[in-house]
Amino acid sequence: VLKQRRRDLRVRLEKIIVHAIQTIVDEERRELIRKRLDQQAWLTTQLYEDPEVPLWCLAAARALDDGSDVPVEAHPLLRAMVVRSLENALDEPIAHLL
Repeated sequence: VLKQRRRDLRVRLEKIIVHAIQTIVDEERRELIRKRLDQQAWLTTQLYEDPEVPLWCLAAARALDDGSDVPVEAHPLLRAMVVRSLENALDEPIAHLL
C-alpha cells in the first residue's frame, strides 16, 4: 500500500511539474532564459578557474535552442527550478519523492 501511495504521489508531482513548465515557459520566457544562461557562461569564466563550469551554462542554453531535441518539460534546469519553487511554497522538500 505504501509503495502504491508513493508511486501515485510521484505521478501527481510529475504532472504538476510538467504542467508548471508548459504553462510558465512560453517561447518568450524560454528565449529569455536561454540568453541569460549564455550570459552566465561568460560570468562563470570570470569567477571559476574550472573550464567545465561555463560549459554547464552553455549546455543548458543549447538545450533551450529552437532546434533542440530536449522537450522543454524535460529540461533538467527548468525541472529543478520548478521543484525548488514547489519546495519553497510547501516549505518541505519534495525532490526525494521524484
